[in-house]
Amino acid sequence: MNRIHTPGRYIIIFILLLIFVAQGCDKKNDDYSSIAGEWIIEDTGEQSGWRQYTVSIQRVPVDSLQYAINNFYRTGINNELRIEVSGYDILIRPQLLGDYSIEGSGTIEPDYKTVVLEYEVRGGSVGFENVFSTLKRD
Repeated sequence: MNRIHTPGRYIIIFILLLIFVAQGCDKKNDDYSSIAGEWIIEDTGEQSGWRQYTVSIQRVPVDSLQYAINNFYRTGINNELRIEVSGYDILIRPQLLGDYSIEGSGTIEPDYKTVVLEYEVRGGSVGFENVFSTLKRD
């Protein structure tokens, strides 16, 4: 039995192959190698309660172990908290951030999509509180 090979059939196969190859070549946007970038943070504080907001994290150019977090503890984009990163561990040395003194520590998940922080806040309208924060990104 002779089969008739029509050009339309080959075009459909070619288009399906192109779609398959194109999907396989897409780089995933969720492959991270550091904590630099935009994050959604959820804080739970003894005085301030639960709140959600965004922060940005950048590496400090002069020190490869330090990062700066803008808008941390919802103090505004012009306020910058410095943290030290060693492997997956974070250290927040005592420092002033707006009207608050903040210090604590945290951990980074190996996929760099989640950061968990625990820290103390002194001053401002809260007086003193312990805060637990989770930073996430897709």
